[in-house]
Amino acid sequence: MMREPLHMKRMTAALFLCVCLLLAAGFADTGSSDELADQATLRLWAVEMKTAARGPFQQIRWFCNDGSVHPPGEYACRERGGGIQHGEWTERVRRLRDNGYLIANLFAEVRPDELLGQPDAEVAIAQMVLEQYLVSTDDGWIFRRAQYYRGALQPEDENKGGRDLLRAMAAAPGWQTTRFTLLREAVRFFPHGLRMAPISEMRQLSRTLAEADPAFEPLRTKIHVRPDAGDAGRVRQYAAQRGKKELAADYEKLAVFIGEVYRPRNGRTELLALDTRGMSPALSRQIREAAGRLGTEQDPAERLQAGSHLLAKMREQLGSAGNRQQTLAVLDAGLALERDLFVTANALLDRLPGASRLERVKWLKAAVDGLCGTGFISGRQRAALLEVFDGITASAPELADYKAALDYATRVPGWADRTLRFHFTRAVDTLSVLEPLTGTYVHDRLRGSLLIAYSAILDSLLEDANRQVGITHRLMGSTVDSGLTGLNPGIARGVLMVARPGDDPNRFSRNGIYVLPATLEDLPPVAGIITADKGNMLSHMQLLARNLGIPNVAVAPELLPRVRTLEGRRVVLAVSPGGVVRIAADGPDWDEVFARESNEPSAVVRPDLAKLDLSTRRLIPLTEVRAADAGRICGPKAANLGELKHHFPEAVTEGVVIPFAVFRAVLDQPLEPGGLKVFQWMQEQYALIRSLAADPDRQRLVSVQFLERMRGRMAQANLGEDFAGALRAAMQKAFGPDGNYGVFVRSDTNVEDLPGFSGAGLNLTVMNVVGYDRVVEAIRR
Repeated sequence: MMREPLHMKRMTAALFLCVCLLLAAGFADTGSSDELADQATLRLWAVEMKTAARGPFQQIRWFCNDGSVHPPGEYACRERGGGIQHGEWTERVRRLRDNGYLIANLFAEVRPDELLGQPDAEVAIAQMVLEQYLVSTDDGWIFRRAQYYRGALQPEDENKGGRDLLRAMAAAPGWQTTRFTLLREAVRFFPHGLRMAPISEMRQLSRTLAEADPAFEPLRTKIHVRPDAGDAGRVRQYAAQRGKKELAADYEKLAVFIGEVYRPRNGRTELLALDTRGMSPALSRQIREAAGRLGTEQDPAERLQAGSHLLAKMREQLGSAGNRQQTLAVLDAGLALERDLFVTANALLDRLPGASRLERVKWLKAAVDGLCGTGFISGRQRAALLEVFDGITASAPELADYKAALDYATRVPGWADRTLRFHFTRAVDTLSVLEPLTGTYVHDRLRGSLLIAYSAILDSLLEDANRQVGITHRLMGSTVDSGLTGLNPGIARGVLMVARPGDDPNRFSRNGIYVLPATLEDLPPVAGIITADKGNMLSHMQLLARNLGIPNVAVAPELLPRVRTLEGRRVVLAVSPGGVVRIAADGPDWDEVFARESNEPSAVVRPDLAKLDLSTRRLIPLTEVRAADAGRICGPKAANLGELKHHFPEAVTEGVVIPFAVFRAVLDQPLEPGGLKVFQWMQEQYALIRSLAADPDRQRLVSVQFLERMRGRMAQANLGEDFAGALRAAMQKAFGPDGNYGVFVRSDTNVEDLPGFSGAGLNLTVMNVVGYDRVVEAIRR
């Protein structure tokens, strides 16, 4: 892309190392970086703020427009240009903010143009969104008691500040397009005078209740997987018959949340209330026409189709909504419409058993429109999906084409997951240091959206398609037509384990095949997963399994007792790419299968070592790299991006490539003074690990020790003064003055893209690194 001033547009750039480090810019430093306490202490600070009477504040002060600060008193800022009163941060909060933990945000103090002009504006906004998410789902989070500290927070000032910031974002370049998802999430969570339906609060409180009352877990799962208006009554019935007395208030609070989510609304009223003066005639007409199809008297399928299509058009034509006030009003109306569509789509799920294939595909198309309108998928992805669906509804498709179309549609949850992570990963990683609950944001947003209905509808079509193509599963030798769903392909062998409430996932065996609840919050690498209950492609467990590349099968409740009888036995779990499932007793007959898996030609990675150039140590501008350099001086990520840069110079960011030879030079240093070179030591360690094949436990221990020492060595690697000078010069030439941009540091290897090799989850991207010293640290990582 063309280089632009920092105040106009976030820069992006790319630095590729041999293990291709992608540098993409965009963020300035957040302030001083005085040494903070360890993570456990920082987390304790957050806990103490939750319970402290004043939360993150030490006292109340007047903050006058002339920059002065004064104790509470009448007319304290009258002679000083006016001002506002609110809490003053504690020293701990100041230190945390100076080190990039942007907590205890006061919207009344935000200067929108100043904030949005900073190169790290997106990260700051993302952290502010996450803090408001924590406030809504964790009973105020660090403001829990400060909410009752008189004068600490002024609702009118906070709403005005939030409203001014959102309007400025809506009018700023890029926020209606490439940053639309982040803008919309900010509108969802920032205070500005509106109250959205408490879907996140409903999900979080049900999770908290299940932790305090394990018997509540089945109802919690129902609320997370298939919520409906009747859940309020179910919660109250549970509380009356089986609930814990000390949790009575929380059961009732959850029932109230559910009632609020499913309270009948008329979205058309909010749409028709929009001020269309200054709005384009096309958008105004579409709003009026859709509103006529959104009345509660209309069929739910009609409301879903009309509302979702309008939601997509509102995103597409947001730039023609009028001034910034009208743009924010359109975004607010879109959120209200999304809330109604969430309820409408879930109501349609009751019709699934009797719905035709054509009806269900139409519902999927509507959900795709809605997911695009909410920012979860892009306009391009929407167009591709609609083309696929149109292809199978225009005429009677071949069975293979029909199944292929549905398989393509399964990509949507992954697309949505990556969209949110693109905008929020850095902020989640930062705030998770203080509050682990931050890590639930992405999953809560996915399951609080139209994706929950989309996945259920698509699952029903896939089950039907599998039956049509004759897919049957086998469980311990018996044929099973239904009740087993292959969610993630792969094959694994190991001892079958049944996880129970309270089990620590960090103690799971890497070689075990585990029966796990679909709602498990975290998962270390294991051999295979059997998800209890029906599960689907959007379940948290499946998202984890897909990211880790672990075979995953969902087991319906009626089959679960049969699976649990296998606890303690060695079994094989196999899921084909087409979704065929086999759970069988392990034995010698399977040895040949696993031998083929490990020895098939595609599993042998054979880089062309004769092509490798370990003499070129010059840092190379991305403009000089071509596809032919892949496997020679750099990996294919850098080489292919260089090729694209050559053909589309304005569309591809600037970058710097650090060639393989630089990293080989690090391996040629002695491991210890006067000792073996690092590379020689690595060769010895690999030989030792191979020799321990007959002792898997010992082999695993030696492997872990080797990797730990190797990581430690790389973290402290001496890259040399020559490299340091060359890197400074290359970055200055490619990106400009140090500290005025941020970069993505991306690893790459000479075995990338070779048959049989997958780098998924192995290569690291360090995002938005600012400053030379931090870039060097990221290179070592």
